[in-house]
Amino acid sequence: MSQFDISNVINVDEPDDCSNDDVTDIRDENDESNADLRKASADTLRGEQRTDRSLAGCWSLADRQKAGYFVRGGILYRYQKMLGQEYEQLVLPYRRRAEVIRLAHETFGAT
Repeated sequence: MSQFDISNVINVDEPDDCSNDDVTDIRDENDESNADLRKASADTLRGEQRTDRSLAGCWSLADRQKAGYFVRGGILYRYQKMLGQEYEQLVLPYRRRAEVIRLAHETFGAT
């Protein structure tokens, strides 16, 4: 089973039709407080993405091949172009976003 290290993934704003106003109410019923959020198996990530209500619009966009969203191996990604470079971005489940932002700030010294 492959592992994803999300410490190098940067969270970006999704288009308006890929957001959900009540994301603050999302709770993972199977949340393990001692779980290491920096690593997840591909199966864990697939499950988190599929059950995350904040990603419902993103899945819909991927199904319609819109806004750069696509699925590979059951995992949701988005094509992004910045400064003339094309990137594939892993779409983060809500429960992992704060950790990724924290890591990005620690790594790059942003405050």
